[in-house]
Amino acid sequence: MANNIVSQADVLRAMGSSMNDQTQGLLISVAESLLRMELTAENAAYIIKNRDVWASFGKMNSHIYRTRLENMLEQAGVGMEGKLMVKFFFSVIKNQKRVSDALKLLPPDVQAKTWYNEVRNFVDVHVTQYVSNVETSNKFPAVNIPNCNPGLDMLFYVLFTHPNERSVADMSTRPTFCQLNLDPVLQEEARDGYRVYWDVIVTGSKNPDAVPKNLEVPQFREEYYNTSAGDMYNLVGLDLKEIEPADPDLGYTAEELYNYVKSIDPANEFEEARSKMFQEMAVFRRASRAL
Repeated sequence: MANNIVSQADVLRAMGSSMNDQTQGLLISVAESLLRMELTAENAAYIIKNRDVWASFGKMNSHIYRTRLENMLEQAGVGMEGKLMVKFFFSVIKNQKRVSDALKLLPPDVQAKTWYNEVRNFVDVHVTQYVSNVETSNKFPAVNIPNCNPGLDMLFYVLFTHPNERSVADMSTRPTFCQLNLDPVLQEEARDGYRVYWDVIVTGSKNPDAVPKNLEVPQFREEYYNTSAGDMYNLVGLDLKEIEPADPDLGYTAEELYNYVKSIDPANEFEEARSKMFQEMAVFRRASRAL
């Protein structure tokens, strides 16, 4: 029976062909390992000071994506109007091919605008559809452009939607909505909308890498929602400046969101009696009073 017992030394000898001489002796204890390091007061302070960094360290969050997108736009020579229009087109539809095809069909007077060629070039050369293609293509994923700046995405939604047709129910199904700094009532609505987006609106993946790379099936995932809800972005006005909630610790109330939506009306088309959002407000006001 003793012959069947495999000792630690036997294991180390068996692994010897792939290990260097230093690892073929005795195992190093925790105490010995600790003696080989030094934690200075400076390094401890550095770690403590950057707690927010460690929360997303090594992860691609919206702030990292935004920085990468802005750098790519800058390096591609896209002007200020062009930068806005790139983000606008992908706010309308998060699909690289459809945006590219639609740009080619825009009328001649639009194609004559100063931003058109640089936008079309950026979309065709520097944007890919899926995150899974980023490493090999070194392009930016179309699906992540709106969530780089959720407040801007909501501004675009408000601009391209008729004032009377805007609604919280509609806004909540945009994945960027839950990234805003919302109060508990609106964030609950945002969570429901996020679930509808992933479980109802998204009906599967057309990503050719889905099977070969064993990618996750598109569906509502609580951890992804929690990450997005933790972003707490501000709304953005027509002057492209951030608009903070009256109480940043609470977040935007339904009343504040309604006033924001009403205020973005450069063509003076809003009619309260016909507004879908105005009709929703009674429910949200009751829910807010219950907090």
